[in-house]
Amino acid sequence: LMLPLFRGSDKVFRTILVPLAGLQELLVRRDAEEIKRTALQEIAPERRALVLKEIAESYATDARKLESENKTGYQSIGDSQIV
Repeated sequence: LMLPLFRGSDKVFRTILVPLAGLQELLVRRDAEEIKRTALQEIAPERRALVLKEIAESYATDARKLESENKTGYQSIGDSQIV
């Protein structure tokens, strides 16, 4: 279970412990920050601000769409939307 190859501890953490503690939103935010940090390392420094702005606009557009449908928060995202 704890072997890195199978990422068992990560699966237990994400599928059991986080939901039990009600920390899904914090986990999503943490994952987003990790993805941002990793992705920005691949982008030239002079383009980083523009890329971050485009990503932020994309998230804002999605948030406005969910709000117009009266869907808010983590629970508004279906499993099929999670990549």
